[in-house]
Amino acid sequence: MKHRALSAGLLVALAAGTAGCSLLPGGAPDDEAALATPVTLAAVTEIIAGECPSGEDNAIDTSWPGEDGAAECTVLSSDERINIVDVTVRLVPLGESDPAQEAIVLELGEAASGMVEDLTASIAENQPPQNQMAIVVDGEVVSRPAVMEPISGPEIQITGGGSMEELFAELTE
Repeated sequence: MKHRALSAGLLVALAAGTAGCSLLPGGAPDDEAALATPVTLAAVTEIIAGECPSGEDNAIDTSWPGEDGAAECTVLSSDERINIVDVTVRLVPLGESDPAQEAIVLELGEAASGMVEDLTASIAENQPPQNQMAIVVDGEVVSRPAVMEPISGPEIQITGGGSMEELFAELTE
C-alpha cells in the first residue's frame, strides 16, 4: 500500500467541456501532453480511520491534512472502476482573476466519456461515503470528491490546493 499526504482542499470538478482553447497569462497556450500514467476512477465503498488492514487488495492508505492529518484507508470497489488511458492532458489556468490557480484537464474520447457518465450515475445514487469517487494515480488517491449527479462531457477537470504542476508532470512523464 502506498501512503501520500495530500494538500488540504484538493477537489475535483468534473464538467462538460466547452469549445475553444484557454490561454495562460500572456497569451501562451496551455501545457499539453499525452497521458503517460493511467488514471483510475473508482467508487469508494468504505473509509476506515487509521491505516489499511493488511491483505486488503482494494485499499489505499490516504492522509488528508487539515483537521488532524490522521491517516485514513480508502477502500475502492473492485467492480465500479474505470482506467483512463490514451487521452490528452492539459494544465490550464482557472481564470484571469487568479492566474496562479491551475487545473488539470483530461480530454476524454466518446467511449471514455460514456463510461465516466455511467460510473458517476451509479455513484451518485449512494449515501456518503459511497457517493465518493476516488481518483487514483500511480496507486495513490489524489482526490476523493463526492458525486452529486451523473457527469457527462468530454473533459474531467482536477482542481484544488495541491500542486497541479507536479500532478501534470506525474501524469505526463
